[in-house]
Amino acid sequence: MRQLIISILTLLCCSLATAQERPVWEQPEIFAINRMPHRATLVPYPSVEAAAQRGVSEYVVDISGEWKFCWSKCPAERPEGFWSLEYDDSKWATIAVPGNWEVLGYGVPIYTNVNYPFPKNPPYIPHDDNPTGCYRHTFELPKGWAERRTILHFESGLAAMHVWVNGHKIGYSQGTKTAVEFDITEYVAEGENMVAVEGYRWSDGSYLEDQDFWRLSGFDRGVKIYSVDKVRIADAFVIGDLDASYTKGLYSAEVVVENVDSEPFSGIVEVELRDAEGAVVKRLERACSVDKGCLERIDFSLELPKVKSWNYEKPYLYTSLLTLKDIKGNVVESTVVRTGFRKVEIRDAQLWLNGKRLMINGVNIHEHNPATGHVVSRELMLKDITLMKQFNLNAVRTSHYPQPTEWYDLCDEYGILLVDEANIEAHGCGTGYDSSYPKFHPSHREEWKAAHHDRVQAMVERDKNHPSVIIWSMGNESSDGEVYGEMYEWIHERDRTRFVQLEQGYSGPHTDISCPMYPPMEELRRWAERKDAVKPYIMCEFAHAMGNSTGNFREYFDIMALGKHMQGGFIWDWVDQGIDAVGNDGRHYWGYGGDFGAWMYTHDENFCCNGVVSPDRTPHPGLYEVKKVYQDIRFELVDADRGKLRIYNDQLFSTLDDYAFSYEVLCEGRVVASGNIKTPKCAPESYVDIVLKLPASDVGEYMLNVRATQRAAHPLIPAGHVVAQEQIVLSAYDFERAVSEGKLEIEKGDGWLVAYASDEDETGVLFNTRTGALVRYVSAGRDLVSQLPEPWFWRAMTDNDWGEGLQRTANVWRTNRRKSLGGTVEEHEDRVVVRGEYYLVDAPSKYVVTYTFMADGSLQVEAEWEREGDYVPELPRFGMRMILPADYKNFTYYGRGPWENYSDRKESAFLGLWEQSTDEQLFPYVRPQESGNRCDVRWLELTNGEGLGIRVEGLQPLSVSAMPYRSEDLDPGFTKKQMHYSDIEPRREVVLHVDLAQRGLGGDTSWGAQPHDEYRLTADRYSYGYVIRPINR
Repeated sequence: MRQLIISILTLLCCSLATAQERPVWEQPEIFAINRMPHRATLVPYPSVEAAAQRGVSEYVVDISGEWKFCWSKCPAERPEGFWSLEYDDSKWATIAVPGNWEVLGYGVPIYTNVNYPFPKNPPYIPHDDNPTGCYRHTFELPKGWAERRTILHFESGLAAMHVWVNGHKIGYSQGTKTAVEFDITEYVAEGENMVAVEGYRWSDGSYLEDQDFWRLSGFDRGVKIYSVDKVRIADAFVIGDLDASYTKGLYSAEVVVENVDSEPFSGIVEVELRDAEGAVVKRLERACSVDKGCLERIDFSLELPKVKSWNYEKPYLYTSLLTLKDIKGNVVESTVVRTGFRKVEIRDAQLWLNGKRLMINGVNIHEHNPATGHVVSRELMLKDITLMKQFNLNAVRTSHYPQPTEWYDLCDEYGILLVDEANIEAHGCGTGYDSSYPKFHPSHREEWKAAHHDRVQAMVERDKNHPSVIIWSMGNESSDGEVYGEMYEWIHERDRTRFVQLEQGYSGPHTDISCPMYPPMEELRRWAERKDAVKPYIMCEFAHAMGNSTGNFREYFDIMALGKHMQGGFIWDWVDQGIDAVGNDGRHYWGYGGDFGAWMYTHDENFCCNGVVSPDRTPHPGLYEVKKVYQDIRFELVDADRGKLRIYNDQLFSTLDDYAFSYEVLCEGRVVASGNIKTPKCAPESYVDIVLKLPASDVGEYMLNVRATQRAAHPLIPAGHVVAQEQIVLSAYDFERAVSEGKLEIEKGDGWLVAYASDEDETGVLFNTRTGALVRYVSAGRDLVSQLPEPWFWRAMTDNDWGEGLQRTANVWRTNRRKSLGGTVEEHEDRVVVRGEYYLVDAPSKYVVTYTFMADGSLQVEAEWEREGDYVPELPRFGMRMILPADYKNFTYYGRGPWENYSDRKESAFLGLWEQSTDEQLFPYVRPQESGNRCDVRWLELTNGEGLGIRVEGLQPLSVSAMPYRSEDLDPGFTKKQMHYSDIEPRREVVLHVDLAQRGLGGDTSWGAQPHDEYRLTADRYSYGYVIRPINR
């Protein structure tokens, strides 16, 4: 018994010792030591004019670049004393700063969505598997800086990091996506200095950084040193508000002066407001007195009788120059803040900007560069914003952490609305739907409260001066614990010009906006029809764009039109997070979860590839559908007889003066009339009617295409860029059945029949009369097709199909086994009709194909399918596949294009006559899948370089694709495998699918949602037909 007591006491003592010796990176209460307070990004300048230029300051040195680096598997294995000036780092490698360790060859990139990449046990982290990076870097302190203060500024930190300067321990910080600053004045000297950093891949803070992205380590952003006076402008909050008329400017500036000198300071704070042309609008001064070691806040306010407002259409920016002067009027320091006057309101359960009801045409964005991971350059940010503006997006949610400061500068300048989101996601600990989450979820525990607050404050304080930010988000998928109530109150007290959202706040008190993710359409409709709404409804995530997706996008906005409080949302998401990788064969591909040897970790495959653009920013076909739905100019032919066209200007702040308008009339794809439209006078949120002189719609299908283009080059948008367009049907296509003329020559024998046409090319067919099968189709001495049409019901699974489990539920259609029930023949002078009946073994149903060979050499093909079994799953497609010679590369068709389109994603693809190549039909999605379809095709031609080939004409609209790939090449089978575009090789053949229809793509989610019912093939019977004609000259 005494031994047992001693053992228990020993165990307790060990446990207490372990708790006391727990490293700082496992103590959630400690997330910063000696770190300076969060503040706005303010660059110090020596003069007002230098600040006005907003260029490189002589008081700032960028010390990013190549740093000495040593990687260890865990903290215990890192080199001892490496922070010392005497330490010999000559054998260390160098690494780019900014730069992610794993992308640069240290450790393994891990992609996981919900699950933590380490055992979940907050706040603990594995001590034997926590990669540790040690940095050393020397920098020069410029002459004259030693008499001033020196600030070490990391634009972003690490999961956890200790910092030394010249061998002196400076401090500690956690958090990867906001700035970290240390005052290093007393540790630096003029000349060479050395900074050392010990950083960890994981810390207790990693439990709050469980975002759906690549788990990468290292500095995502740059490192600088600042020089400031001992008395300086430490922080500033500049607000450009509007009065109730939205014309008068309500300007205020809160300037915080800090004095670390040994003497009190008396001086002047000057605020100068300049317009975009540099003219001074107003200059204000206030005296200030700051005791030594103190802060003093100086407040300014001003009402301006008339200002130009900031909005996303016309983002007008003023310049606020904030200057600290001594008592004699000499400039101590000047800094600059760009200011936009705008007013964000919620009233009548709606979100308003400058008195106009907003519609959020948004997208979520992750910080991603395929070559460098989380390190994103200003040039790439500008490329993203350029594409967003050109594709009619007006808003971005910074999912799920603040972006680099340059991003906000660009959004201010070019007009992108922002929901700025704090670096908080604890998805792996559970969400509001989980009954057990309060027991251990960080948002419900007292010891994590300050860490949550710190991350929200870091965001708000850094980004508070940016007019593009209209909403603060306290985080994503992190429950709605007690901590959020306190943070909600703090934000509103700190900033009364913006609103606050919390994704898991639902309709509760901790969010000003109902911001759900992925609501089912039925739920969306219920919300839209509510008459008692008290908050705006803006989806924080919707339209999951994984792979070939973005179906039924228009339906979201049709439903939201039912309620004024329904105000759009943010697509998930902007860019496929593929990482540039090279295979053993030297070919590049976009790597995703599990591609980099992370087999020992949980990974979620290609679920990181949900973008509307590829990793290299190539727009997906689905982005064109987004552009069409998001366009703010609409067209309607209200009186076809008179040619009366109505143009709706849905812009909130702009007339139509910036656009040129034109139209063209097409007859079966060919332009028969066109003209320019004089730009009409039309106020925002109104419409105007004009009259077009349209030609008579004679025989044939007539279409009216109308478009608005950029009249003159605009920032990021070139002249001639199509801003909005519409296609209006004037008369329908006549799908005529083939008419046979002439006389056939028929030969037949036991079980076969040969028929020759009366044309000069000796076009003929061979049938098996026992089964009704077509055996051969020749013309001018050549086989027209290499492999004759066969029934085809399967498609390569899309990412949405995989998420739904279609590879299992519809698997019977993959094999396509059929049993012949016999054939029949009808002989006529001008045609022969051969009919074959089949029973589909794997999916009990009847299939009948009827061939009618005409005297002119054409072959009419008709197919009919009828369900017979008790359970026959829905069809992925209903059609036929044939294989053509490899040189049939010239693909001309009259149907929807030019990009791929599907039954639930075709609004942006106009009917036209398109000339393309079969080699360009397959879109290179990160993971190979169904691609290249064209809807509503009237006819198509496939020819070689000599003009020889075939023509296919539909007896009704067709769904077709033509490419050098078979669906088997894109289909890994019953289980999903690590496939990439580089894994598939084009065949020496052209694979032609001629279908009645293919199921839609869906896009509500990629983990269970099916395409909407109207886009699924669930009927008991389908039939269709088409005609093949030889092209011999």
